[in-house]
This record gives sequence, structure tokens and C-alpha cells, in this order.
Amino acid sequence: MRRALVMLLLLPVFLLVQCVNWLCLLLDEGLFPGYHLVEIRRPVFVIGAPRSGTTMLHRVLSADAQFTTAAAWEEPVETNSPVASGPPVALKRE
Repeated sequence: MRRALVMLLLLPVFLLVQCVNWLCLLLDEGLFPGYHLVEIRRPVFVIGAPRSGTTMLHRVLSADAQFTTAAAWEEPVETNSPVASGPPVALKRE
């Protein structure tokens, strides 16, 4: 009973966050229409076992001017899914 009550109370917050997210995605399309046309020539994927230094390597790569990285909220897939639960990705600029 308690769990259902908490879920009902948090549902409006969840819906509000989803609406803000969709609004921001629509603004991206309107303000930056060519962002999805950028060609990624040679992506660099940082993969490894948990606690093996992948986050540190990702941070080092993202500090370099020739790399760009995506924040969690910029990812096209939900990061809580088992498919997308890997370490972050750094893309090399050319």
C-alpha cells in the first residue's frame, strides 16, 4: 500500500521531468537543426571491467581538445537499461 502511494505521489514529478526533457529535445531540433548530420569518422569506445579505470580514462580523453564526449542526458538510449550500462564513450574530432 505504501509503495503504491509513493508511486502515485511521484508520478506527477516523473511526468514533469519527461515533459521538460521532450521540450529540450524539441529545442535542440529547432535551434541546432544540423547536429545529427555531423559525421563521426573514428569513434573511440572506452570499455572495461568495473573499477578498472575507465571513468578516469574517459575524463582524461574528454579534457583533450581533439575529443568530445556526450553527457548522460545527451545519450539517445536510456542509461538505466542493461544494454546501455557500459562506460562512457569519447569521440575523436578530426
